[in-house]
Amino acid sequence: MLDGIEIEEAVNLIRAFLLARNIDDKMEFIRTHTFLLSDDALKLFDSIRDSTLKKGDTDFAETLRHHRIMVERVRQVGIAQATRELHSLRLLETVHEFIDCYSWMDSYIYLGEHPELRSEEALGFLITIGMRARDEGNKEGEKIAAAHYNLLRRVEQIGAEAAFSEVGGEDFRAALRRRGR
Repeated sequence: MLDGIEIEEAVNLIRAFLLARNIDDKMEFIRTHTFLLSDDALKLFDSIRDSTLKKGDTDFAETLRHHRIMVERVRQVGIAQATRELHSLRLLETVHEFIDCYSWMDSYIYLGEHPELRSEEALGFLITIGMRARDEGNKEGEKIAAAHYNLLRRVEQIGAEAAFSEVGGEDFRAALRRRGR
């Protein structure tokens, strides 16, 4: 028995926590299953992770590690703050994925799938990424971050299709036509 619940039930709680769809669902799961915040739960995370690593499933072990870190952060700062931090981290990852798109058409599609890129926080991340690149002497990285920042500002002013047409030129317009737009 762990912290008032059977081991099998505790393992099932961890499994259900891992399967929660998104950050908000995961935080709600923690809120309603406070066992996850206990020392026993953290030890169980470690135990499951160790046995998973012994079986060679490094991907699942990494998933367990990330979820354990999430629980630890909730223990440190509370659910509300941890949720904000996780949303910011996810947005930062989304900004990096946007920057890394192969073409302007890919970026256009990605923006359509991720409207959160139009937020002030996303723009702030682009500024930070550009400043970090500049500080590291990475002129190309600075230029790319600035181009994406300016593009998103232009999207606000004239709309996505027109803004992407400006930066992507005829190649973008041709790709747009091929998509049936």
